[in-house]
Amino acid sequence: MQINRSLSASESVVQLLQICDSSLDEFDNVNYVTALHRLARLGVASGAGERLCSRLVDHLNVKILELRVQQLANTVWSLARLLVWHQPIMSAIAGRVACCGEDFGPQECSNFSWACARMEWRDEPMLGAIAGRSVQIVAEFLPQHLGNIAWSMAKMRNINEPLVSAIADRALFTIPHSEQQEISNLVWAFAKMSVKYTKLIEALSESQVTSKSFNAQGLSNLVWSCATILYRPGPLLQVIAVEAQKILDTFSEQNLANTAWAFAKLQWNDVPLITAISDLALAKMPEFFPQALANMAWSLANFVVKNATLLAAIAAKTIDVID
Repeated sequence: MQINRSLSASESVVQLLQICDSSLDEFDNVNYVTALHRLARLGVASGAGERLCSRLVDHLNVKILELRVQQLANTVWSLARLLVWHQPIMSAIAGRVACCGEDFGPQECSNFSWACARMEWRDEPMLGAIAGRSVQIVAEFLPQHLGNIAWSMAKMRNINEPLVSAIADRALFTIPHSEQQEISNLVWAFAKMSVKYTKLIEALSESQVTSKSFNAQGLSNLVWSCATILYRPGPLLQVIAVEAQKILDTFSEQNLANTAWAFAKLQWNDVPLITAISDLALAKMPEFFPQALANMAWSLANFVVKNATLLAAIAAKTIDVID
């Protein structure tokens, strides 16, 4: 118990290494999982950290049949966070999921889904088992679980229709209790999967957008999602436009380009917002990458308000990129 507390309290890779070097012979499976999880949180910052990671993974591979489902989920999350692909342990983990997936809770389903998407791990029997279990227990899911699993399906383009439907229905009840990032991630995921579930957006009232203090990424995701599924909720778009102007200086070039593209796609000509986006885009032009340039140029061509100076800057930047 003391070893585990010390591992969890490690504040650096160096400190974690010291604990492991002095106590590794006393480690049980819980300690190995905790050490790997803590290493994933801290990040492998040295050759010594990489060697420790290898030692921990080699041990867990041998003991994989002894791990409880929570330890299994923590292990796969850690491997994904570290982007460590170890074929023997991945195969062993996939086999365990096939036989013990029915014991998974919401956190295990969420961790596994996120890890598979991050590592682009497409083991169909395992993904099917996780999806099936998720449908069974979706009523227990918290907003974070819903967002992680929806994001994972969208990222991998591995759409399980019963699971999408179950997440959508559950989300209608959880939106009032969700954080802004959880909401924007969920709405983005549905749009990315080309699922036109407008009830999800309708459940998000205009007052919630204001009260939950959506950040630049959240507002950009919301309006991008509406445009992607060609849904034009007027009152919500008005609020997004107002809230975006309040924090426009925090928008990245991608946020600006995506927001401009979305409002143009929806033919929503909010002159104050368009003007503010154009001015900031001109100032940030050196940071724009090709896709953002294309989105911004297309948006300007479709807005009522034209900005010749910005169009000239986009043209010049495009030439620089091509050269």
